[in-house]
Amino acid sequence: MPEPSSAFSSFVKWIGGILAAVITGLVLFVGQQYLTNHKWPWTKGQTTQTTKAAKIIPVDGRVVDSTRTKLIDNALVRMQVSSNHEEQQTDSEGRYAFSFDGFDPEFSASMSIDAPGYKQLRLNLPLSKLRQMKEQRLEPETPPPHPVGGGAAPGARALSLALLQAPEKAFRQTTPTSCAQTLSEFLHTHSLCCHSERRDATVLSTCA
Repeated sequence: MPEPSSAFSSFVKWIGGILAAVITGLVLFVGQQYLTNHKWPWTKGQTTQTTKAAKIIPVDGRVVDSTRTKLIDNALVRMQVSSNHEEQQTDSEGRYAFSFDGFDPEFSASMSIDAPGYKQLRLNLPLSKLRQMKEQRLEPETPPPHPVGGGAAPGARALSLALLQAPEKAFRQTTPTSCAQTLSEFLHTHSLCCHSERRDATVLSTCA
């Protein structure tokens, strides 16, 4: 029969072996989790919340003119990310603000901005790029070109009508007595006034 001290020593060794096995297992488990997920198991909840918050991508900024001297208010800003369509108008300081939840920052998005008197601005970039762009510049619209000649002056229209109705009378009224110009020359000189609706306002000139 073993002595009491020998039995106690065996019990302590048995407990120590169990504790060593448990500790070794925990160390191996923790090490495997860190190598696999690059995080400690006890920080799982905190990391999940941080990851969820990072999925909310804000896209905000201001709309200004091309010279950056004017803030453009009431500009219509439209954004599309996948099937998600959103639009809003800029405030009195030209600001807009969108937020997109659950999208990859590298997901492609489109933005268009319309404002009276300015050319439309269209952008197709990843969300991460649009997030960094805090200022959108609009180019002014190009005014339509003026028609050649600018149309006839009122006096030119009146003389053209007079030439068509009574050429001799118009010749006497517009030609000084000292001018040697004949009626045929007068009609030839002003033929454009009688046959063209687009003529220069200064085409009518008489002798000094």
